[in-house]
Amino acid sequence: MSGAIARLANAAFEALYGPAVPLYDRVSRVGFAGEWARWQRVALRYATRGPTLELGFGTGDLLPLLIAHDLAPVGLERSARMIARTRQKLRRAGIAAPPLVRGEVGALPFPADTFGSVVATFPSGWVFAPGPLAEVARVLRPGGAVVFVVGGELAPHGLGRRLRARLYRPLYGTATAAFPPPPASTLVLRWEAITTAHGRAILLIGAKAAA
Repeated sequence: MSGAIARLANAAFEALYGPAVPLYDRVSRVGFAGEWARWQRVALRYATRGPTLELGFGTGDLLPLLIAHDLAPVGLERSARMIARTRQKLRRAGIAAPPLVRGEVGALPFPADTFGSVVATFPSGWVFAPGPLAEVARVLRPGGAVVFVVGGELAPHGLGRRLRARLYRPLYGTATAAFPPPPASTLVLRWEAITTAHGRAILLIGAKAAA
């Protein structure tokens, strides 16, 4: 049953990157009881050097914060609809859009040693794949930070969050204090769990070795 639920969820997420893009913001905000944005913002604790590459920026909620922190963001996203939605949101907010590039994580269209930080929030399984991780390492400058907010858990604060936590358990399981070993990579990665107002964010963070 859990496998069928996971497949159904993946199909729904794919739709949110395509024809259902207008629903993406509402789903992330309401479906996760306000914690989604808090989990995203945790990335700012670790991304401290620009320019910053945000992989899979979705509808661009983190980009204005990266701009405000002088991290000179560049966004990469595979969905043309997401890129259009992001441009629209930034324009309505009166924010000049940073460079937004359409592409795939496995073949980043940037020269080596370009970025001081690489950030991704709620990425898909590519964060555990050797090819994309090698690409991230390639475009990072020596000593550059890598920050992946890979997921989050809702605390059972109130009936609504308790019900959501139970609903998401078949999809995401239950994280514990003992995480699996970080994926093999030339990057130096480690797990972090950061408590937020009504849950916690689960991160893979690290850096490229200094020259």
